Amino acid sequence: MFATRLSTVFRRTTFSLIHRSSFLSTHIPIQQIRPPQTTRLDLDQLLERLDGEAHRRGRLNPGLVRGAMRKAAVELDTINSTQALLLIRCTGSLLISELPRQRQQVLDHMMKIFKQKHVTLDVTHYNSYMRVSLQNNHLFDPINILGDMRKINITPNLTSFRLLIECYARQGRPDDIQKILNEMKIANLNIEPLVLTHLLSSYALKGNVERVESLFNLFHELELKPISETYEQFIVSYLKHGQVDQATKYFVENVSKMDNESLFRLIIKCAECQQKDLFQLVINSLDQNSLADICVQYILCATELLDAKLDDYAFLLIGSFPKRDETLHFDVINLTMLNILKIRLPTHHFRPFSALTLDDINNNLEDTTYCKSQSLAKSWVIPRVFVMRKDTDL
Repeated sequence: MFATRLSTVFRRTTFSLIHRSSFLSTHIPIQQIRPPQTTRLDLDQLLERLDGEAHRRGRLNPGLVRGAMRKAAVELDTINSTQALLLIRCTGSLLISELPRQRQQVLDHMMKIFKQKHVTLDVTHYNSYMRVSLQNNHLFDPINILGDMRKINITPNLTSFRLLIECYARQGRPDDIQKILNEMKIANLNIEPLVLTHLLSSYALKGNVERVESLFNLFHELELKPISETYEQFIVSYLKHGQVDQATKYFVENVSKMDNESLFRLIIKCAECQQKDLFQLVINSLDQNSLADICVQYILCATELLDAKLDDYAFLLIGSFPKRDETLHFDVINLTMLNILKIRLPTHHFRPFSALTLDDINNNLEDTTYCKSQSLAKSWVIPRVFVMRKDTDL
């Protein structure tokens, strides 16, 4: 309730500033028209609230996020590295009530703001950018990311290479993954189970079962323990190859080795392949002991299905959420319905998060720029009048 009140305050403040800007610019000095100068402490307090929301509820309030973005972009002349890092993390899957592509638009805009304000970026910023982009289903160009990092003398670490490989894996590009693996070798970084699994998944997307099986043998040769995602890729490869019975059999035999994150990804793959029986089997296998933990995943998964126009599967999923917690059950239904409106309605009926946030930032920046120009004009006019009077007196 407190977060809701705060978001309302931000909206009212922004509207009133925009509404009065044309009148105030001609009657009040520049110092009074600019948005009230916000100290770093103010932004830090807001970011702390967002961090608390993330830990307590597993989600973020869009109004609070918009407020933080506006403070950073408009009201502060400088932003420190820690603030920039937290702002990046505010635009990912924690914003469950916003669509992935809209979250990504805000993230890309904020990255431009950081560069304009000369924020010192390091490897953690780029890693967070890549991680959040992948959460938003945005497949960035790994070569461009590496180039940007090297321009400012940032050395990629193991996490960087892992995220670059994951991006290529989602596109089914094993040859490009091999290039990144060569760079890891040059950097003396060891191959870990997750990295090898990403390579395996790039073949799984193509339905190359033989290659997946041969790569799986590498785990034993390298004495690596397969992880949940490793088993997930076998099912994906069987589905892509049209071997539904084999996929079902493998799932039943190995479901105990997979976590909920893998199961939710499999739910989407089953829907994409129109395999309703396996889809239902995967749903029934979800660990539902902690509903608070899986509530967010239900909403994100249902939204992705709706965005892919797999409505029947999305409604089957949200209909399966346990009813023993009425509040969480309502959240799943309510937020999923909200997201389907955002997906299907024209933007003039339902303004997206990205438009609201970017307009908020840009309108305030325009007001600030206009006020500065008016102030400069007045500073030149006044001395000229004074000089003319002085000359007349002489």
